[in-house]
Amino acid sequence: SLSTVGQLALEYIKVLRYQQQELLDTLPASRQKNQVKIQLIEDELLYIKKRKEMLSRKLRKARSKRIQKIRKTVRTLDGDFFTSPPVYQRII
Repeated sequence: SLSTVGQLALEYIKVLRYQQQELLDTLPASRQKNQVKIQLIEDELLYIKKRKEMLSRKLRKARSKRIQKIRKTVRTLDGDFFTSPPVYQRII
């Protein structure tokens, strides 16, 4: 029969092997969970990018509407003073 030290060592090895197996079993699950997290983050980034593009478009549209309005007003004022309209530089 084994000595008590040998017996303890054997028990310890069993515990370590069990823990090792447990870790190996949970690894795919945690990898899967991380993959899901990564996917969620990527989806969020894609949404933010699309939203940014949409808002940029809206902003450009609003800006060009404002510019058109200003040009129209300037043309009207020019007409009131009977002056030939000068060449306007494009407002950006």
